[in-house]
Amino acid sequence: MFPPKFAQRIVGFFSRFDQTGSMLHSIEEEYNEIYSARGKTHADIWFWKQTFKSIPNFIKFSIYWGLAMLTSYFKTALRSIIKQKEYALINIAGLAVGLAAVILIMFWVQNELSYDNFYKDNGNIYRVLVQRTIDGKTFAEADTPYLIADEIKDKVPGVEYSSTYLRLPRFVVKSGDKKFYEDGIRAGGVDFFSIFSCNFIEGNASTVLNSPGSIVISKSTAVKYFGTTQALGKIMEIDGSAFSVTGIFEDMPQNSHLKFDMVIDSYYIETNYRVMLTWDNFSSRNYVKLRAGSNMLVTDDEINSTILQNYNPEDIAKVKRKFVLQPLKDIYLTPAIMKYIYIFSLLALLILFIASMNYVNLSTAISLKRLKEVGIRKVVGSNRSQLIYQFLVETIVITIIASFLAVLIDYLLLPIFNELVGKAITINFLSFNFIATMLAVIVLTSLLAGSYPAFYVSSFQPVKILKGSIYSGSKSNRFRRLLVISQYTISIGMIICTLIVSDQVSFLKNKDLGFEKDHVVYIPLAGELKDKYELLQNELTANPNIEGVTASMYLPTSRGRNRGDVEWTGKDPAQRAMAEMPRIDYNFFSLLGLDIVDGRNFSKEFTTDADEAVIINQEMAKQMHIPSPVGQEISYNSKTGRIVGIVKDANFLPLQYNIEPQVFSLLTDMSSTVRAVILIKLNETSGSELTQTISFIEDTWNKFNPNQPFEFHFWNNSMEELYNSEQTISKLFSYFAILAIMISCLGLFGLASLIVEQKRKEIGIRKSIGASVTSLVYMLIKKFFTWILFANIIAWPVAYYVMSEWLNDFAYRIDLTLWTFIIAGAAALAIAVIAVGYQSVKASQANPIDSLRTE
Repeated sequence: MFPPKFAQRIVGFFSRFDQTGSMLHSIEEEYNEIYSARGKTHADIWFWKQTFKSIPNFIKFSIYWGLAMLTSYFKTALRSIIKQKEYALINIAGLAVGLAAVILIMFWVQNELSYDNFYKDNGNIYRVLVQRTIDGKTFAEADTPYLIADEIKDKVPGVEYSSTYLRLPRFVVKSGDKKFYEDGIRAGGVDFFSIFSCNFIEGNASTVLNSPGSIVISKSTAVKYFGTTQALGKIMEIDGSAFSVTGIFEDMPQNSHLKFDMVIDSYYIETNYRVMLTWDNFSSRNYVKLRAGSNMLVTDDEINSTILQNYNPEDIAKVKRKFVLQPLKDIYLTPAIMKYIYIFSLLALLILFIASMNYVNLSTAISLKRLKEVGIRKVVGSNRSQLIYQFLVETIVITIIASFLAVLIDYLLLPIFNELVGKAITINFLSFNFIATMLAVIVLTSLLAGSYPAFYVSSFQPVKILKGSIYSGSKSNRFRRLLVISQYTISIGMIICTLIVSDQVSFLKNKDLGFEKDHVVYIPLAGELKDKYELLQNELTANPNIEGVTASMYLPTSRGRNRGDVEWTGKDPAQRAMAEMPRIDYNFFSLLGLDIVDGRNFSKEFTTDADEAVIINQEMAKQMHIPSPVGQEISYNSKTGRIVGIVKDANFLPLQYNIEPQVFSLLTDMSSTVRAVILIKLNETSGSELTQTISFIEDTWNKFNPNQPFEFHFWNNSMEELYNSEQTISKLFSYFAILAIMISCLGLFGLASLIVEQKRKEIGIRKSIGASVTSLVYMLIKKFFTWILFANIIAWPVAYYVMSEWLNDFAYRIDLTLWTFIIAGAAALAIAVIAVGYQSVKASQANPIDSLRTE
């Protein structure tokens, strides 16, 4: 019934100052009486009054005195801000923009670091990886055998739960009269939801996948198909198989590396994809949850030795294969992601530094206009500490105002920022964590921005101030020059990085990939089209606006690819050759403009081509080290084939990677495909002709495949998605570089104002003896050329090193040229001249009588 322990401690602490002893017990008794008689509200009010009364008088006096002083400082600060409205607005604007950028970056970084943290016992969850060493290079892959999950759960004591996780292809899902294509279908073992703790609306997480024909769906999926979340027992059809809904979970958070809307039981895989039930099929993901207190290193070794018992020791030694556990937190936070986190964390600090140093320059300029005020304050008795407090309070007031504006800016820009970075970042502006963070940022920024002006101006001797001889000092000028050079070093560096990232992204998007991708649309080879492909092909090619139609077992540029080992007579036993093994239609190469450089193409005239012929690319031929591989037999994908031709290399992978070896074979059994696509090359049409052609394709689809919804995609558009992260980085760099330049210009404006103030009398004298406006402007801005030159000297090598390291991640990259650095330096110089020119021209046109009047 008595108030919280915190309040009791307050009373207990202050009651120790009372010589009569502790008051706590009597206060508690009286509180209880008031509570019983008049209620909690009256009792709480009485309690806090008693608490205040228990505070000794000397502490009350200290509090009153401190509040009075603080009130006085705030009043003076507000009067100063109102008096110097122009500079105050620039200061507030610079800090607000800088803080807004810092807050957005900070929450982006926090979102990146939060991935998978919401799972219960996430520190005990691991993914099984397979490490391979080929030609001295070790790499790890997440695709592992389906059979691993049951094997290690039965034989490794440290494993509490284990489950396979398989991403299924794009299927049509039906329920009643509703049918949609779905990408988010996964298959999981019985322990899947015991490892990954989703919030269930209906169903028991530990048993939802125990029975064959089970499906667990998200809340949004339930509403989409059934209009309600009460859908237990409802039937859904996937790929011709019926599933009963056994559970419904809340939609997956955005910050999870697992993305799924539906999870079906693993019995479906074991029944329909028996080819996966071998130890040589590496196409599943496997996760484990270790028992609390298990030694991860010991369990890692036990898992590895248990799995390797299923392989031939000679193969293990040859491939140098090893199975290891990857912590859940490391799955999303790859070295590439961490690199960007470090880059943007540094970027946030640099923007905060620029904004703070901009404030220093402007505040110093303002403070020097108030030197007489400072001198008079010192003469009438103000000590240095009081002046320091005064200037710091002014900084705090400006920072608080700027912080409120920054929060408003972020509130308005957050949806745009989310769209830019492809996230769903939310900021609870009223949460304790956000408020505490903002208070920390305000204190840090106030100290960073306000310390120098406060300590610098308060150090002047009143005699020198009132004599007007304070401008002769050079220490402060050197410091401010250093700040401007630092600001522009950062700004120039950011401009260089922005130009290089933009050029690299443009290079990636426009590079000739070696095949014709323009005017190509693709549709899924699904449903009845698997049996009617040739009929569809013939009808589509009869349209004069369609140049050709072909098929592939998957989109050639997709990330999920079929790979395996290749063997041939005379191959070095120590060499391991791995290649992509796509199956394609006869006219695949001709439709994509890929030339056969040796041998011949697939042909229906050769009846053996369907089962025996393969075509390899130039990279595969290079790795075989045979002068003429045509006619050579190779073993691949548990089959034997004869090379009939060599096709020109093409960049089907993103340009971060080199061209990989490829072994092409014919796609003769359409019914066995799950991700196959039909590629349709259009003549160069646009506008109404293009619309008519797409409508014709849709009509043809409905004719041969009426039970599935029609969809199509332009291949060009899907390829642009391969470089989403690079395009996002390019845009972010551009926007933040612009912010940095804007804030730096404000700093230059302040410094120019200060220089003009210092040289006011010199300008008046020069004008009185005949100096022209042009010569005066040149005199004022010439030193800025030197400062920008120094900034370039520092920024160029740093930016060159950083961008060289970034470009090393790409197999295909632009060359760094001197022109990029010259353009960045010239742009920074032009911006600086514009920023300083206004003050210079204004000062040179002033009446010299006004400047010399006080002499």
